[in-house]
Amino acid sequence: MKTIEERVDILLREGVDNPKKWATIHGYEEPTWGTNDSHGWATEYRKLRDHHLEETKFLFDVIRELVKRINE
Repeated sequence: MKTIEERVDILLREGVDNPKKWATIHGYEEPTWGTNDSHGWATEYRKLRDHHLEETKFLFDVIRELVKRINE
């Protein structure tokens, strides 16, 4: 597992438009509302919310690392 510092190195090398190289968040699944695979609205909402919170935390960690590098 790569550290935030290593991921920022990759981001700076590969560019922000290439998130598959540096982002940690993968495996997002679209909600299945209205399909036979749906587990109910509340379950689908929690799945989407959990993914969003994980992704947001990761992006804030990346921003913190970039700010740290700028301030050094």
